[in-house]
Amino acid sequence: MKRLLSFFLAVGLLCGLAASAAAFQVKIGGEVVTNIFYAIQSGNSYGNNDRRMPDLTSFVAELNGDSHFHLTFTSNDKTTGAYIQISVNSGPPHGQVGVWLDYMYGWYKFGRCTLTIGHTDTMFASEEYSPHAWLASGYFPGGGHGDGLKGFGKLYSGRFALIKLGYETGPWFFQVALGQAPTLNANNPAGVATVANTTFPRLDLAVQYSGKYFRLAPGFSIYLSEREPIAGASLADDRVLSYALALPFKINLGAFCVVGEVAFGRNYWQAQTYNPWVAAVYWGGLNDATRTKIEDTYSLSACLGLSYQVGNVTLWLSGGWVKTTDAGNDQNGAWRHGQNTRYAVVFSAPYKVNQHFCISPEIGYYYFGWNPTLDVGPGPGSMTADLGSAWLAGLRFVITF
Repeated sequence: MKRLLSFFLAVGLLCGLAASAAAFQVKIGGEVVTNIFYAIQSGNSYGNNDRRMPDLTSFVAELNGDSHFHLTFTSNDKTTGAYIQISVNSGPPHGQVGVWLDYMYGWYKFGRCTLTIGHTDTMFASEEYSPHAWLASGYFPGGGHGDGLKGFGKLYSGRFALIKLGYETGPWFFQVALGQAPTLNANNPAGVATVANTTFPRLDLAVQYSGKYFRLAPGFSIYLSEREPIAGASLADDRVLSYALALPFKINLGAFCVVGEVAFGRNYWQAQTYNPWVAAVYWGGLNDATRTKIEDTYSLSACLGLSYQVGNVTLWLSGGWVKTTDAGNDQNGAWRHGQNTRYAVVFSAPYKVNQHFCISPEIGYYYFGWNPTLDVGPGPGSMTADLGSAWLAGLRFVITF
């Protein structure tokens, strides 16, 4: 209730600011997104690898977290502006409400350049190149994953505090962004108290070429963190270099469209690390056998969406695949393969009732791979290395205002 009240107070404040912003043009908008679907999950997909858990079938009705309210401020001379987006979700049990800030950034344009500051994402692995697959958004543990096949083949820069500079000339757009590097403190798989240096910032570089029938946006992201153990700890200092390369693409041929991405990363946050068995990827992998350094984790991912528009209906077939490998899990004397491979296949058919209302039937299969920290064989006791799978089938309703 407090979150809901805070949301309406924030909306009221923003509207008040909008009314008083005589030097600015103000646009108010947003989306209301409601999903209803059946989720059929294997027992080991939600029961912490416990083979004893039965399959679970759930009917889900939710105000999805893609629902949001936004304000855009633009100066009368078009050189300066700001964007604010507040998102809301509500679901079982009994309408629990969550409210959070998705975007808050401003920009200044001069010549062919645009300077942006605030909390937002970058052009690196942009969401613009996501296949159409949205029922999983926020449903799986960790929240916010599965939308646009994030976590199942689609890389994403994420949103964070940054400063970025863009330069546009003809069909080309160049962008460089700086932000703080993630630290090694949280989710330390060794469970050892450490602190982290982040003297090298996160750096994102991307270039986009827009042609008549296609668009490419290759990008590179890199950051460096250094673990510092507390006095008396058994782990030595260790630097972790993280980087990723991504090649998103989009091809438009009339009613037919192809969108997708290929990406490779080392110790890089993939936005698909929503399950605890591979969360260590975010922080640079597991400790090696000597327990003196962190093992490098490598990831390879790809996604593809094929669409064909027939009148007001667009038929989508989307798929994604990602493989994460960490030698730290591949220990001597254990039947562990040190990797997690997961994939998804989704069919959807969004139908535009009008320019403000869209209904999208969707059915998708999501496979979570194997737990790299457990034996590949039957595992101890009731445990199984198989992380299971899930089917999602239902409808997505979107009203845009």
